[in-house]
Amino acid sequence: MRVVIAGGGVAGLEALLALRELAEERVELQLLAPEPLFWYRPLAVAEPFGLGSVHRVELSEVAAAARASFSLAALGSIDLRRRCAWTADGARLDYDALVIACGATPEAVVEGALTFRGPADTDRFRLLLQELDAGAVRKLVFAVPAGVAWSLPLYELGQRPRWRFASCSRSAG
Repeated sequence: MRVVIAGGGVAGLEALLALRELAEERVELQLLAPEPLFWYRPLAVAEPFGLGSVHRVELSEVAAAARASFSLAALGSIDLRRRCAWTADGARLDYDALVIACGATPEAVVEGALTFRGPADTDRFRLLLQELDAGAVRKLVFAVPAGVAWSLPLYELGQRPRWRFASCSRSAG
């Protein structure tokens, strides 16, 4: 049975490892991901503070360890009737089963704001923290859009002991 797993995040890797463990050699596994690395995002919050570093893993190595193939590409489209997926760059992947574990894509929503999306923004936030400590930045607003589920980076920033914050509440509606 050919199984294509689209997504190189936690869910995609969990599916890959679980399928290999449970189905053993009865499945031919292929991992498809648009980036070559898996980043353990919760630790990304500590990195700008010098409290640790993000654990990064090469997806090709994880796939090899699970006796799976790895394709570096984004999922573009699916043809359910023909049981094939197409990558964004046009490669065809035939499958018997397809696991879509693409997750969410963090994106900036406020023009001109510094958005923490994870490891890709560590250096920018490290610079901001240095500017705050040096007094070069005197006012700072932290905002979390309604409906956001992962506000841990904001919470960690708000815990800086030398900063004073005014709390605010938003009204319903």
